[in-house]
Amino acid sequence: MKRLKIAFITVEDPRDRRTWSGTNYFLWQSMQKHLGDVELLQPAEPAITLFFCRLFNQVALRIFGKRFDWRRSGIVSRAYSRSVQKLISGKHFDLLVFAGRTALFSHLETEIPIAYIGDRTVSAGLNYHEQLKNLFSFSLKQSLETENMAFRKAKVLSFPSAWACTSAVNDSGMKPEQVFEIPFGANLDKIPDERTLNFQTINRPLTLLFLATRWLEKGGDIALDCLNHLSEKGIESKLIICGVSPELKADDRIEIIPFINKNDPQQFETLTKLFLRCDLLILPTRYDAYGIVFCEASAYGIPSIAPETGGISGAIKNGKNGIVVPGNSGGDVYAEKILEMCSDTSAFLQLKKNARKLFEEKLNWDNWGREFSKAISSMNLAPRNIEL
Repeated sequence: MKRLKIAFITVEDPRDRRTWSGTNYFLWQSMQKHLGDVELLQPAEPAITLFFCRLFNQVALRIFGKRFDWRRSGIVSRAYSRSVQKLISGKHFDLLVFAGRTALFSHLETEIPIAYIGDRTVSAGLNYHEQLKNLFSFSLKQSLETENMAFRKAKVLSFPSAWACTSAVNDSGMKPEQVFEIPFGANLDKIPDERTLNFQTINRPLTLLFLATRWLEKGGDIALDCLNHLSEKGIESKLIICGVSPELKADDRIEIIPFINKNDPQQFETLTKLFLRCDLLILPTRYDAYGIVFCEASAYGIPSIAPETGGISGAIKNGKNGIVVPGNSGGDVYAEKILEMCSDTSAFLQLKKNARKLFEEKLNWDNWGREFSKAISSMNLAPRNIEL
């Protein structure tokens, strides 16, 4: 397929790698490498509209305990669609790509083919994701309408998990041939050399890594309970908490490291050393649409243990780069699974090798770019600015 002229349209600037954990940046780079020439477009924010919508949501939560999903509200989606309309007016593109925000194009009128990249659907996130809990009935209706209108305008929908893909087909009525499961990659500028990774030993103490910016939502309390259960069973273990600073009693088994900005070279080096010190990533998250961190752990040959919830199975393949436990599991279940994993040293070390192998085969952005390119090829696009 010849290179396409692509508009990548996002609310946040993809060059700012702090947005969406850097995912927009890597989407942009991967499309540029594997698909075509990408122009970044950022629609103007309807600031006044957003202010009053957010204010209404806060007041409604306080008074009624109900949420207004302003992100997919009719008034916001119309405003964003008008802004996008102005951005593309008079320009020639072969493809419009939107990531994460269906409100940007739900009311857009264009003949240019559209592809959408997301990590979940509204239907899958209802009463699961915090933003989609306890919605007003009118807000729920608007959210579903906004998303479904956008989905119907897209020729290709790409999600990183079967959980999201299944919802797009079953809940939104999309044709299966339009929906593609393509796992996201590790948001790492520098991929660790496999020769530097530890595939020979299990650390003593057994070192667990909890890497997240939200303590309770990501199950930090469960990870701590797991540590206690391991200690009760006589397993010398340690928990490194990175990205959040919970108020905990002093404990020699626990190390807390503040937020690390992996886009800063010095701090990225700190993160690299941190991964190299650990045996296992533990993230008993209560909600996750995917989990880029599992891809990053796999890049370092670190298996993960997490619950069967949301789209996690898109990033953790049970028995290949980690273990998935039932979604309501407590720290005791995590401890039992970890004991099983580590009881056979050779099997655990093989799991570490398999984690790295899965990263190299699937959980990287080159693989995403190649697979997304195949999905776009199914649209049979002829570049408008190229004579065929």
